[in-house]
Amino acid sequence: MNGYLRELGMAEKAQAEPTMEEILASIRKIISDEGEGPRPSSPASAKKEEPKVSVNVSDDEDFEELSLDGNQLTDLPENIGDWKHMRRFSAAKNELRVLPESCGAWTGLTYLNLRNNKLAAIPTTMRHWTECETLYLGSNEIGSLPDEVAFLTKLRELDVRTNQIARVSEGKRRGPCPST
Repeated sequence: MNGYLRELGMAEKAQAEPTMEEILASIRKIISDEGEGPRPSSPASAKKEEPKVSVNVSDDEDFEELSLDGNQLTDLPENIGDWKHMRRFSAAKNELRVLPESCGAWTGLTYLNLRNNKLAAIPTTMRHWTECETLYLGSNEIGSLPDEVAFLTKLRELDVRTNQIARVSEGKRRGPCPST
């Protein structure tokens, strides 16, 4: 599935967490409605508290580009790294506290936006993001960047503003990227 998915549109599902099939159906609808312009929001829906949304990973789907911005996500499934073709991933403006270690499997990742979450750390498996050019981690609770950031030799943009960074790595890479 190509194209940069801009939103999930799952806010109306207040009762139960949506299944992967429901999320994918919403994504397909967004893609088919893409040329119709912005959707109006009703004042009644603006007053309701939006539900927390979760994401489930299915073996029969794989994404290259995915945006989960602004969905009040509190976590991502540990097996999200199973989407091994991920090139661009954005989950900005959520409530994420942890990025699963399995995201290290995104070896072709070029763009990652996790701004405005509650992340305290970035997994050391980031060393496998050797194609990454853009890494937005601003407005989180990150105390330090892992030494593995030195493996991101193609990195052109790094945003870590408004965090709690107390230590900056020397950035010395020692040998080839280790395997997991």
